[in-house]
Amino acid sequence: MSSAWSVGVATVDITPETPQFLVGMGWRTERSKGVYLPLKASALYLNDGVTAAVLLSADLIAIPRPLLQRLRRAASRDAGVPGDHVIACATHTHDAPRISDDMVMAGEVDPAYVRWLEARLRGLIPAAKAAARPGAMRFSRIRSHLGVNRRRWDPAAKEARHAPNPEGAHDRAVDSRWFVDARGRAIASLTSYGCHATACGQYDLGGDYPGFFCEAVRAATGVPALWCQGCGANVRPWFSGTLETYGGGNAEAARQMGQEHAVEVLAGRRRAFPIELGRLQVSRRMIRLPLREPWTYEEYRDGQFGNYAKVLGEDRVRRAYEAAVSQRSLPFEVQVLSLRHDHHLVYWSGEVCTDLGIALKDLCPGEIVTPHGYSNGLVAYIPPRHAFPQGGYEVERSCCYFGLAATLLPEAEDRIVTASLALLRCHRQAATPAAE
Repeated sequence: MSSAWSVGVATVDITPETPQFLVGMGWRTERSKGVYLPLKASALYLNDGVTAAVLLSADLIAIPRPLLQRLRRAASRDAGVPGDHVIACATHTHDAPRISDDMVMAGEVDPAYVRWLEARLRGLIPAAKAAARPGAMRFSRIRSHLGVNRRRWDPAAKEARHAPNPEGAHDRAVDSRWFVDARGRAIASLTSYGCHATACGQYDLGGDYPGFFCEAVRAATGVPALWCQGCGANVRPWFSGTLETYGGGNAEAARQMGQEHAVEVLAGRRRAFPIELGRLQVSRRMIRLPLREPWTYEEYRDGQFGNYAKVLGEDRVRRAYEAAVSQRSLPFEVQVLSLRHDHHLVYWSGEVCTDLGIALKDLCPGEIVTPHGYSNGLVAYIPPRHAFPQGGYEVERSCCYFGLAATLLPEAEDRIVTASLALLRCHRQAATPAAE
């Protein structure tokens, strides 16, 4: 069936022309000062002759759900791609403009930039379709040395603290898909790895290490390079190599990591092997993740926000609490893109810890599975069940920044993995080797 496949790609610049409030690091309370690397967005169009799908990847912290819903409607109208077959990923750079109020942080959204950004993203989908030509795919998987688990148990505090933990869980697999035309010429590449894009984190706009990675791979291959964030909620760059500090913290560190990441992935490209593409399938499911009983307002303001409440102001903190206090569950999207019966890409709409991606892979022996977080919205941190007794940022203190007045319950992991396995099972049954 692979002879019927076509592949197209398109890329646009999404760098704002005016200073913007940045998102992802609460200490930044002013607008951006400059640009250390232009922000990019790309669309990958796939069609097996019957079914079409589009994957968007953008140098943003996330693509908010209201924007995603409009993009899905536009894809159906402008390119004939079903809205449910559009996947929106973010590289999760923390040096991107604030484009929604999903996160409770200082600053405000620039509506003019958001309108311009949406038009740019909307135009990518028909452009990628128009560029499509017969294609095939090669696959490579390497192990990266560039990140480290950032949760380390502190016996004195009796909770997990942010500190390098080389013995902590970390899915080091970097999956790359190399799309080529009928003559073997490169069309595009798609790489996935789970590690926070926080090598830089100053007041300038830029794509952090994923942006430099895409720039380096594009220079080496001559075609657009897409990068999607895996399950990296509790993994971050590690430059110091010591247990005391992470290092990095500037554009040069982001450049160094992006270029090193490109070197290891391009080395793996030499060992890439062809995948016989089968039936293209895309499915998605909305589930609900249960929340605990909410904190009181005083617990929320003083215990969760702490000193940051003074930065935000009493009025904003109270409005965030009142909007969240009645919420008892969290909507969460699971989406699966299958390229054949045993080759799947899974997309989750939260800051998903690396442990969940590892768990899903463990439950799919003999198959290629690439899990992603930061896709189709950004609802909260999603810790694994075993992390809840340890507490810490991912379990508790991050909740207030996502407009939540309570933590998730430990069974969130089970619900996400179970829903993902159900979609994978349906895809396997619909696309057996005999059918392909």
